[in-house]
Amino acid sequence: MPEEENNIDVIDVENYSSGGNQNRSFSHSEIVMRSVGKCIEAGSKEMREGYYNTKRDRLGNSINIYNMDTRLEFIESIETLKMVLARDYDEDMEKQLKVLDEGLNKCFNDLCNKEKADWNTLNYIEKEKLKKDGYRFIEGIIQDKSFYYNYYLEKKVEVYRKIFSELSKLIKRLDDYQEELYEA
Repeated sequence: MPEEENNIDVIDVENYSSGGNQNRSFSHSEIVMRSVGKCIEAGSKEMREGYYNTKRDRLGNSINIYNMDTRLEFIESIETLKMVLARDYDEDMEKQLKVLDEGLNKCFNDLCNKEKADWNTLNYIEKEKLKKDGYRFIEGIIQDKSFYYNYYLEKKVEVYRKIFSELSKLIKRLDDYQEELYEA
C-alpha cells in the first residue's frame, strides 16, 4: 500500500489544464508571445532613471510616488523572456548570448576599476562626506549613486536590445511557434 502512494505519473505539460477552468491550457507559445509583448512594451518607453513625484492629498500632506526605472523594467522583461525561452536555445543562441554577456561583463569590470581608481584618489575628508551622503564603496560593485552606474545601465540596455533581437531570431527559427501563434 505505501508503494502505491509514492507512484507519481508525469503528464505532458504542453496540454496541461487546471481543474478550475477547462477552456484554458498551458501553452508555451502563448507564454512566449505574452513575454515578447511585455518586452516590446517596456522597450518602447523612454529609458530613464527612477524618480519620485511629490503630490499633495486633500489634507495637504505630501505623498511621494515612485516612478520605476524604465531601464530596469526593460532589462527584467528581457531576462524573463530569456528564462521562458531557455528550453528552446540552440547552439547559435548560446553562442550569441555568450558573446554579448562577455562584452557586458568586460564593461562592468572596466567601470568597477574606474570607480575604484576614482575612490582611491579621494582624501579622507572627501570619502567621509560621501559616506554621510549614502555612498559606500565596495570593490567589485558599481555604487548606484555614481555616474558609472547610470552609464552601465545605458550600456546594459543597448546589449539587451541586441539580446532581444537574437531571441526574436530564435523564435523565427523555431517553426513550431508559427502554427500556434496564428491560431489566437
